[in-house]
Amino acid sequence: MTRSARVATAIVAMLALSDAGRAQTKPPAPAAGAPTREALMLAVDRLMVDRTYPEPAAGATDAVATRIARDREMLQRALKSDDAAMRRLAVRSLGRFERPADVPALAPFLDDADEGVRIEAAQALAQTMQNSRDAAVQPAVDVIRKRLPGTTGNFRRMLLQALGRLRTDAATTKQLEQWLVTEQRADDAVVWLAPVLIRDRAYRPADQTTAALRKLADPESPTVPPNPFAIQALATSLTENDATLLARALGYRCATGADPACGWEVRYAAVAATNRAWTALDRPFELTLRDPAFQVRLAALRKLATTIPTRQTCAPLISAFADPMPTVALEAMTLVDPKCREAEDIKQRLAGQTAELSKPASASAWHVPARAFESLVRFDPERAGAVMRDVATKHAAWQVRAAAARVAVTLKDETTLKTLASDKEPNVRTEAIAGLTRLKSPAVVDEAVRALTATDFQLLRQAAQSLRGTQNPEPTIVPLLDALQRLTKEGKDTSRDPRVAILERLRELAPPNDAGTSRLAAHLARLTPYLSDFDPRVAALAGEVIDLAAGAPPTVTPTRRAPQQPTEAQLRALPVRASATMDNGDTFELDLLVDDAPLTVARFVALARAGYYNGLTLHRVEPLFVVQGGSPGANEYVGDARYLRDEIGMARHDRGAVGISTRGRDTGDAQIFIDLIDVPRLNFSYTVFARVRTDRSTPTQRRGMDAVDWMLSGARIKRIDIR
Repeated sequence: MTRSARVATAIVAMLALSDAGRAQTKPPAPAAGAPTREALMLAVDRLMVDRTYPEPAAGATDAVATRIARDREMLQRALKSDDAAMRRLAVRSLGRFERPADVPALAPFLDDADEGVRIEAAQALAQTMQNSRDAAVQPAVDVIRKRLPGTTGNFRRMLLQALGRLRTDAATTKQLEQWLVTEQRADDAVVWLAPVLIRDRAYRPADQTTAALRKLADPESPTVPPNPFAIQALATSLTENDATLLARALGYRCATGADPACGWEVRYAAVAATNRAWTALDRPFELTLRDPAFQVRLAALRKLATTIPTRQTCAPLISAFADPMPTVALEAMTLVDPKCREAEDIKQRLAGQTAELSKPASASAWHVPARAFESLVRFDPERAGAVMRDVATKHAAWQVRAAAARVAVTLKDETTLKTLASDKEPNVRTEAIAGLTRLKSPAVVDEAVRALTATDFQLLRQAAQSLRGTQNPEPTIVPLLDALQRLTKEGKDTSRDPRVAILERLRELAPPNDAGTSRLAAHLARLTPYLSDFDPRVAALAGEVIDLAAGAPPTVTPTRRAPQQPTEAQLRALPVRASATMDNGDTFELDLLVDDAPLTVARFVALARAGYYNGLTLHRVEPLFVVQGGSPGANEYVGDARYLRDEIGMARHDRGAVGISTRGRDTGDAQIFIDLIDVPRLNFSYTVFARVRTDRSTPTQRRGMDAVDWMLSGARIKRIDIR
């Protein structure tokens, strides 16, 4: 094997999901008196919640303190277990607490007899430093540097990856690279570089590391494909002299007889690295606009759009209006620019597509005309305004009415926005109130106060935020307090975002005036109960509000709330397969990662079996990123009532990975997202609990990632079956 091929193999192995130490086979029965794996999972989950509440007083003997002590003792026993599978689980769990103080406890496990434990320990060390940087990460750096010499295989790659994840300062990063290149192996520097460049695209590798990357990006052997990561890593340091390297990557094709789209990851990476000012790449780049893989065509259109100010042509974008892949056509409509010399032609095309909104068929086939409508306003504001006034109240698809609200903002049409602020659909009302806020309309206060009586969390959050800086705030205080009280009575963890937004407005109004009187003085009795709220963040914020209003810090004692958990029996019986069927007949199968994220799988399975996801939509489609959905409100802020804790393991956010949407640590609300491409920047921040199976489509049905790739916003889940 050539050196380039060897390094390529190392890179691929490092970037792939490592199965070392993650066997899904049934573990041996625990010794008498030892905790089961399921009991440990539940104990750790409870401890993850406990860390958000105040620590019990020293010597406390109440039920909570006793239970916490018992759960901690169980984790300590698991760390000392004779069962390697139990030690792996315990080490992973310790890393999930993300406490730098746990580095000394984890370090000995780098010498464990079981390779799987050693690998988990390397991963856990990096996870303890997830929220640390610069000098704070040095203890983990020192531990890994001490252990790295003499290691081999998967464990060595995991140590290098963990080292790269640590957010060292610039000087330490450069020292680490120099150490790897001169005292270890240049190949090591390349493997270590992956997470470094994900974190810091401005970092410039040493010459030896760059040389190794170039060999990966442009291998000598014709049987070795260019490595897409190496191309991405080199992107910021390539010059026009590298045009030949990029040209070969842009034109890369798999072996004869393979799927024409095969190898698209290489071409995609090359498009992203291409500088369109290099005329030598004009011809190879032009071919990517007709690439068999829609991902490459889409990336090429985005790159081409950056040249509009200098080249002043949109011709390829206009051609893409007819692309067979809807996401490509929609993107082309977004990217066209009035500065293009074809502006008049574009205007007519967009107007023709927009006119489809007046036809009954657009109630379901609204995506293309709605996108054309939103682009038309930049080319022909008058015509777009006429369409806006026609569809704002009439169109059956709420997504079109929401588009009308965004167009109204561009046209500064407050009248239309006020009309849409009364729409029956909360998502439309949210867009309208957000639009009035951006226009600094005096009408926003009345509309926001009216919206405080709504039930949709996203709308309530927007209403509270839109009241920021209100000139006459007194009339808003009681509606804010009423909304806060109503939300709190629902008892949902996921009400945090709107409740925090409301308390932030009240905090803004709390400081005393020149006479020493707070606007909230007469309302302190209504705020006091929140000092013992079930959400520690809400309780703390309520304390800040009362402190400002009363001039004395109150005692904050949040009420400890037990997490929603499955039983041990349910965890032992977790299924490993699910199947999703969409309204249009497309299907995709999921492999459930019961080892990586058992509690997340348990919640997903329970909700799916109860029919929770049936009829819900994929409300967010971000090409070349993710599709997201499973929200009863079809938005980011409405989900299942109780939070899920993050289950961060070694599973990566590669294409087809299925994750749980969050808005901060441990705030999963059962909304799911599917990665459309490899998204390494999401690694170790979002739970991966499933993977879409690679099933081939049939002439009559799209399956697997084909089904996911073709999804558009509003795609509806017919059902999810658990196998």
